[in-house]
Amino acid sequence: MEESITRLSNTDAAPHAPSLGLLSKTRPHTFIRPLKKINEGHDVSAFLLSKAYGDIMTFLLQLNRAIFPSHIQGVSTSGPKRVQTWDLGCQAVEFSETVQSLKTLLEELDHIVDEVPPDPGPRRFGNASFKKWYQTVEERTSDLLTSYLPQSTLQYPHESEVTAEAELTFYFLGSFGSSQRLDY
Repeated sequence: MEESITRLSNTDAAPHAPSLGLLSKTRPHTFIRPLKKINEGHDVSAFLLSKAYGDIMTFLLQLNRAIFPSHIQGVSTSGPKRVQTWDLGCQAVEFSETVQSLKTLLEELDHIVDEVPPDPGPRRFGNASFKKWYQTVEERTSDLLTSYLPQSTLQYPHESEVTAEAELTFYFLGSFGSSQRLDY
């Protein structure tokens, strides 16, 4: 029996769901060196009303919609439907070149953990080796980004002194938390 896989479209799943626009490939973008702007309680209120917050929430909603399950149905459109699932690492799932590169980047970061293993023994406030790991990653960030991100991303046209790579470096390193506070 031949089966077809149908995806729920975004309009089927959420008819009025927002989506992020893409950057124009023909116009330069203004990249910035991000700054911490949430320092006190009232800053949170301002953030919750900002475009940045709206964009983050829209991105998360888009990720959520992108992983909606697929339904399999027989050739007959009136037949019973069942949900298509895949195990992690399933060979039937094809990843884009960019996703494969990001997976390899994560594997490289894991290898750095092998180079700078956690210190043995109990730690109340995190493992001190995290500082060494973070420093190693910080020293290699430019090479890591250059090796594993598309050049079209890193060399995106810009109209300011700050490049896409400079802005991404801040977010990349920030995604690991604070090496001073060991809070992540």
